Amino acid sequence: PCTSGEGKLSGGETRKLMADLPEWELSSDGGTITRYIEFKNYRDALEAVVKISAIAEKEKHHPDIGFGWG
Repeated sequence: PCTSGEGKLSGGETRKLMADLPEWELSSDGGTITRYIEFKNYRDALEAVVKISAIAEKEKHHPDIGFGWG
């Protein structure tokens, strides 16, 4: 949930919504979604993280983001 007090989606609800996110993967426990994106260089990856973090801050939803080289 993005707001305190909201319940989690049921497994069926989550799987139904995943149909709209074909590039994302649902964890085996159904608790998280993950997307892997490859960039041609480190700088482009960093710029994407900065843009995503600005959106996340505005939405008050702070995902775990990891990036690296190679």
